[in-house]
Amino acid sequence: MKQKYWLVLGVAAMGATQAAACSSNFDSCTDSRTCASAGAAGGGEAGATAVGNTAGDTGESGGPTHAGGADSAGDAGNAGNAGNAGNAGESQTAACISDSDCSDNLACNGAETCQAGQCKVGVPPCPNPDPVHCDAVCTESSPTAACSVRGQDADMDGHFSSACVASPGDDCDDSAPTVYTGAPELCDGIDNNCNSKIDFNDGIAAGGKSITIGTPHGRAAIAWAPDKSVYGILYNDTAVGSAADLYFEEVDQSGTVVLAPKLVNDAGSKSNGNFVLAWGSDQFGALWVTPSYNVYLRGVGSDGNLAAAASHFAVDGAVHDLDLARYAGGNWLAMYAYIDNSDMDYPDSVTVRAVSSAGVSGVPQRITTLAPQSWNEVDDGTNVVLTISEQGQGSSAPSSAGQVLGLAIGSQNLDIAGRAPVPGMGPGGVGIAARGATDADLPNFSVLSLGNTTVCGPVTYADKAFMPSSVVATPKGYLVASGRRFFAPASSLRVQEVFSNCTLGPLFTIEPGPVEFVKIVGSATGFGIAYYDDTAGVSKLRLLGPKYCN
Repeated sequence: MKQKYWLVLGVAAMGATQAAACSSNFDSCTDSRTCASAGAAGGGEAGATAVGNTAGDTGESGGPTHAGGADSAGDAGNAGNAGNAGNAGESQTAACISDSDCSDNLACNGAETCQAGQCKVGVPPCPNPDPVHCDAVCTESSPTAACSVRGQDADMDGHFSSACVASPGDDCDDSAPTVYTGAPELCDGIDNNCNSKIDFNDGIAAGGKSITIGTPHGRAAIAWAPDKSVYGILYNDTAVGSAADLYFEEVDQSGTVVLAPKLVNDAGSKSNGNFVLAWGSDQFGALWVTPSYNVYLRGVGSDGNLAAAASHFAVDGAVHDLDLARYAGGNWLAMYAYIDNSDMDYPDSVTVRAVSSAGVSGVPQRITTLAPQSWNEVDDGTNVVLTISEQGQGSSAPSSAGQVLGLAIGSQNLDIAGRAPVPGMGPGGVGIAARGATDADLPNFSVLSLGNTTVCGPVTYADKAFMPSSVVATPKGYLVASGRRFFAPASSLRVQEVFSNCTLGPLFTIEPGPVEFVKIVGSATGFGIAYYDDTAGVSKLRLLGPKYCN
């Protein structure tokens, strides 16, 4: 016999379970009753136990419960099995007669209303003037709502956005949890404590620590080997008497010596303390001068293996300074300035000599007949740029390019501001840092193209005691390191960042100095600086991370 069941529906209003009275024509109700809340949309409840022989039916969509009815004989039947769970039902819209059927008694949700027998949500009473940066805050204050506005806290650091004009907080960057007023300044290139100062300009010190190289009174040179990710260090050890004095070692990016020092020269080619180290496409090149002014060149692999013998050649004067560049095919270009006049004050010209990968020396050629007070070189494997400061004259920047051994070198001159210019290849072109035109003038920086046209600058530094000594490229521009050179006044070791558009970045101190023989090079993850500390009387190495303070 067919069993009879009561159908029970619930009313949901604004997410809260509420009771609602049934109408006289609602689900065959004939008297006033309270209807239970509807189950969550999408899951029918299990059928109730039936009384009699017939099992309970499957639950209706939305979760109503059915009671099993008595059988026709009136005898109590055995308990029926529970019905299976109903299929997922659709979300039910709350039915109502009046607004009170829909109210959740929460003023912050707005006033719910009953329209055409269905509950409609209310309009929150607290408007948000800037949803991008502000939060509208509603506080229940029965029977009304209290409204306020505060900055958002998108980064969940407990500090609210200062960009919310209606109620600014103390967080000047709500996307970074390490940024808010009073936060500790970190080495991350951003303003952590919202005081408009970043890293070095807010008390952060330069990163790393200085490591002593060799023994007292020795110089050091540095280059980076990308194939092995190590710094090559060439230094002279003056404590060994008449024996050979040039040693080569390798240091990784953490400052650990990964290749123990090994001799580069012998007793017959001892240096006079004037030497350089450069990286070619597959090896280092060590170039040095002896007391009798013979010049030697020897290749050193990044594995520490030395070329079988050093190439050497005599020069017709006292070598004042030297440098080294590498070209495709394993050829080197040795550059040196020498003195052949009687006053022995300044060199008379800059000369270049090509040396093949097999050690064959080419014919020396003078780049310029100018009498340089100072000069420097930088190369990119195809072009060589020389910056020369003439004696008693303005500065010029000849650039040279050509194939070695054939050595077809073209030279163009371009006047640049200042004295003792130092070049460095970078993303904007050739960056040139120079001292002021006189001791009273500020040092400056400019960027030139390889065609010798001005890209930007010159821009002046704030401190005339900054003595540019070495320039290296960064992803955004250049780093310029200071140090005493070529009869310049004493200088501390400081580093100035300059962007490709000649905008000045941070300036920070590494060593109070005075220092000299400063050389800065870039690596895969930072920078290495070799320098001589005049106060301590030793050469040192300082490794910086990519943000300079790490």
